[in-house]
Amino acid sequence: MVGFGKPHANGGFSLLELLVVIAILGILMRMAWLPFREMMANQRLRSVTSDVVADFALARVEAIKRSSRVGVARTTAAWVGGWVVFDDVDRDGTFDPETDGDGLCEAGEECVLASRPALDATVNVCSADTAFDVLTFGADGAVRAYNAGALLAAIPRITVSSTFTSAGVPARQLEFSPTGRVAVVSAGVAACP
Repeated sequence: MVGFGKPHANGGFSLLELLVVIAILGILMRMAWLPFREMMANQRLRSVTSDVVADFALARVEAIKRSSRVGVARTTAAWVGGWVVFDDVDRDGTFDPETDGDGLCEAGEECVLASRPALDATVNVCSADTAFDVLTFGADGAVRAYNAGALLAAIPRITVSSTFTSAGVPARQLEFSPTGRVAVVSAGVAACP
């Protein structure tokens, strides 16, 4: 027997219930946004710091292997514009790209061993001490710094920082030992301006 009575309720959500759930989800997502941004900024910073350290290590190893001078030079007015690792054939602390334009690394030309493109706009690389545009490593692994071809008395420290300022995203500083090895310090480092 079929009963005729009240129709069954649909069992869906009311508009008010749906708005409350959306508001709660919005609050939870807002709370997760800052840690997510910090995590992404830290990852970019780690990646760039790793690239810089790897390129300095490459230059040092190549200099020792070749018994010559190998340098790392920025390709624009700032380090964030990218850099190249090159064989400093004339040992003058400046990168002189090949002049004949054939793209081949021939005797007497300063060859590019590795290059890095411009960095993401959220990361900055600067000198913590003195402005410099080239670091070179000798056959003994020792490092020298140059600015516009002039040899600097001290080796500058390099700072890698994020444009996202937060205590959870500390800047990192690269310091060179007298033998040319690089150490990364992250405690108490001021960010790039």
